[in-house]
Amino acid sequence: MDKHFVITLGRQLGGGGFKVGRELSRQMNIPFYDRELISLCAERTGIPREVIESYDEKTARNLFLSAWAAPVHAQQRPLGQQLFEAQLGTIRELAEKEPCIILGRCADFALSGRPNVIRIFLYAPMQIRIERIMKRKNLSEKDAKREIERIEKNRKSNYRFFTNCNWGETETYDLCINTATASLESICTLIQTYVKERLENLPAT
Repeated sequence: MDKHFVITLGRQLGGGGFKVGRELSRQMNIPFYDRELISLCAERTGIPREVIESYDEKTARNLFLSAWAAPVHAQQRPLGQQLFEAQLGTIRELAEKEPCIILGRCADFALSGRPNVIRIFLYAPMQIRIERIMKRKNLSEKDAKREIERIEKNRKSNYRFFTNCNWGETETYDLCINTATASLESICTLIQTYVKERLENLPAT
């Protein structure tokens, strides 16, 4: 694939986003960004990585309320807004620099309107996701379900707060895949086939 492209991966918790992103990265030989974005945002803002990580899973409302009490390096905007803007800027810089895969972090919103960006959403039935989280985090079924509900509530809240859009709506994405109905290899093959077709149909620049 000679043309420049970026894949954004939205996912439900337990939807297989990290595994798919990592395997796609290996097969396509392009970088995969997940929590690496925290380090890049730290470099961009000068805010310590541990501070950014402490805000990473807060709901947008709590993030903004607590941000007023945090040191913001003499800047007047809330820390939450600084971090979100730094995240968007970092994602856009990566997208300009090289083909890559970006997991979550509102990347689909950050890169909206770009014809060379392929927006993918990975999902699975709740029970499948519960079983995956039980195994991954060694949780009971009840605790795994509670963890999924907590994190996805935060994701929906944050996405809505910062983008004024609804997280997980199918029309936001180019391709939605049920990861419970196909193997990892088949999913990666499907995505690569779709990306290849999309790039072939891009107008010449």
